[in-house]
Amino acid sequence: MNSPEPNFDSEIKESISRTSSKESAKNKLYLNSTTEHLTKLNFRTSKVSAANNSKCTLKSALVMAAVGGFSKIWTNWFNKTKIINIEKLEACIKDNKPLITVANHSSCADDPLMWGMLSWDILVARPYLMRWTMAAKEICFTNRFTSKFFTLGRCIPTVRGEGVYQKAVDTCLDVLKNDGWVHVFPEGKVNLMKQSMRLKWGVGRLIHEMNFTPTVIPMWHMGMDDVLPNTKPRIPRLGKTLTVLIGDPICFEKILNDPEREKLSAAEIRIKIMAKIQQTLETLKIDAEHLHIKFINYNDNK
Repeated sequence: MNSPEPNFDSEIKESISRTSSKESAKNKLYLNSTTEHLTKLNFRTSKVSAANNSKCTLKSALVMAAVGGFSKIWTNWFNKTKIINIEKLEACIKDNKPLITVANHSSCADDPLMWGMLSWDILVARPYLMRWTMAAKEICFTNRFTSKFFTLGRCIPTVRGEGVYQKAVDTCLDVLKNDGWVHVFPEGKVNLMKQSMRLKWGVGRLIHEMNFTPTVIPMWHMGMDDVLPNTKPRIPRLGKTLTVLIGDPICFEKILNDPEREKLSAAEIRIKIMAKIQQTLETLKIDAEHLHIKFINYNDNK
């Protein structure tokens, strides 16, 4: 008989708590609501002692540091990686304010490999600063082991097709309200054809429902699907070229401060937000493709 699906809400509560710069009653309310969200996602309730909570926090830090270190070694030692504007992203991560990053999704290895671009200071010395992200429940949370691993790796189980008001998005809001970092692949799945797709609205809700606009940084990467192909055999490759272009924070002031905003529904505001993100990512894509070709040619001629 299969073991009951475990509840890792305590680990997530502890990790979210680490991202907050203040210990307040408001923060505790957010953390308690996170527990409720995960319980409703069919994660069975378990009582964990304070000592176990500390161990779980340590386990999460170890998983994040190990995966982050592996990603950095794989992308920087065994492949050729060019990162543009990394200082912008790292400054925002260390700022301990609500941060959302959005990027294209070209390979199932995008996360975690793309975080190999971060400094050792963040990856290993301060893994509690690392991102939270939504992950497909039917892929990443299929058994006790993978559920434990991905939870410790700050992945939030997400049910595809349940829309923007599902509990995973609620949990991301809790993370942001605790001054955390949430990464989103707004395409919602690996874009095998690399064609323009309608972006999912989850990140639009995150931006719309915050009390103030979080920092939103767009990124476009090239070459991840060369490192780990989307076709069989799906074996990690060596000596490939990776390019990651980090853009300037996206400004939503005109949308969120529009005098006509009160006449719009929440869905209409999300549409405007997502249109802005899509336009920014498509512009970033053009620049990233140009830089990627230049970087490949440079490596070939060395």
